[in-house]
Amino acid sequence: MTGCEFYYEFVSTLNPSNDSHRATVIPASFGDDRFTFTIGGDRVDLERVSSSKGEFIKAFQDITGRTDIEFGDLIYMGTWRLNIRMTDKFRERRVFIAGDAAHVHSPMGGQGLNSSVQDAVNLGWKLALVQRGLSPVSLLDSYTEERLPVIASMLGKTTELFRKGQASFGSATAEEGWRRGFEIRMFGVNYRGSSIVYDEKYTEPKEQADPYRAGQDDTVQAGDRAPEAPGLVEDGNRTTSLYEVFEPTAHTVLIYDGHRNDPVPVLEHLLKYPRGLVQCVIIHPRSASPLPGANGASRIMEDCEGFAYKNYKIEEGDVKRVVVVRPDAHVGALVEGVEGLREYFSRILVTV
Repeated sequence: MTGCEFYYEFVSTLNPSNDSHRATVIPASFGDDRFTFTIGGDRVDLERVSSSKGEFIKAFQDITGRTDIEFGDLIYMGTWRLNIRMTDKFRERRVFIAGDAAHVHSPMGGQGLNSSVQDAVNLGWKLALVQRGLSPVSLLDSYTEERLPVIASMLGKTTELFRKGQASFGSATAEEGWRRGFEIRMFGVNYRGSSIVYDEKYTEPKEQADPYRAGQDDTVQAGDRAPEAPGLVEDGNRTTSLYEVFEPTAHTVLIYDGHRNDPVPVLEHLLKYPRGLVQCVIIHPRSASPLPGANGASRIMEDCEGFAYKNYKIEEGDVKRVVVVRPDAHVGALVEGVEGLREYFSRILVTV
């Protein structure tokens, strides 16, 4: 296309907020004359517009009034309609679906790729344990149990964003249509209430949790995305963070080392699990020495900046100082000690 001197332009002959008809033009790349066009609206006959190059040009000119623009080759043209769908289960015996095979939705909010990866990661560690004979096949039922509510919530949020964006498109309030709530960052995606998580710290019966909004109640509970914690010092000088410690192939047991906690019973109990299933990390406050027996841990770290205690809501006097982080970086358990660990792992392993 030639004769158009803009980088991005919205043009419409009517108030764009009424969705009557609109055209959008975006350069496909810099340095050439290729553009991407969209034409839509309540009064646009999409089948007719997409039937030929001539009909497309006519519709474009009718909407924009720009008859001075010259069109070259039409590389591709098609009709796009918003689909909002999801399956009622993500597993049927030995068949699993994830990503776009399980759910389709508006691209508004950019949730699709992340949701698809989360599906795969949620399923992957469970499938690996079952394949190794360490977990019962029933563990795979938790894939649908945990992911379906998250996806249902996501479809509602992306549909709302799409409608807001369409209603304000090209208007004086267009910026409002592109505003995203904090939950769209997906840090609050959670599996609270899942049958395979275990929480000794928050034991009161819970109302149905919003699968997208963990953390807004200023708590960290079993099922939540594990918070990051930078500023951890290992071996006296090496600085790291929890997300550099977590493993996608193993559970990570965090033991918060306090004056009331003897890590030895927990460490001895963890030795009973198959090799490679669990790594244990002891975290002690700044300027405090690890308790005797801590050397049995996989790693020992000093919380020099305080984020490991602050972000996991571990306070002086807490006895629930053992946090189990699953391979998908969600909190599997918040417990006091060996009995809590035994209960959690009994939910995912064949034998404990």
